Amino acid sequence: MVAGIGPSIGPCCYEVGQEVADRAAEYPSCLTPHGPGHYMLDLWQLNTLELLEAGVPREQIYRADCCTSCHKDRFFSYRAEKGKTGRLYAVIYRK
Repeated sequence: MVAGIGPSIGPCCYEVGQEVADRAAEYPSCLTPHGPGHYMLDLWQLNTLELLEAGVPREQIYRADCCTSCHKDRFFSYRAEKGKTGRLYAVIYRK
């Protein structure tokens, strides 16, 4: 199996509150404190860890590590554009 994690909001821009941080607490390496009750969440790392736990070998996980919020000229970003966005899509197939 091969897994790809495409462009998405990055840990540089994805600030979450305590409620979301509590749900991600199983993966403390994915959370960076950012003021009282606020955290930066690394979804790329969180998804990588979940894929590893599901049995996908690390060498079969490919990440774009490209923040859609930082690159609004190339991608849509719901957060960065305050809900006024287009859509991204993925293609999944089985051989």
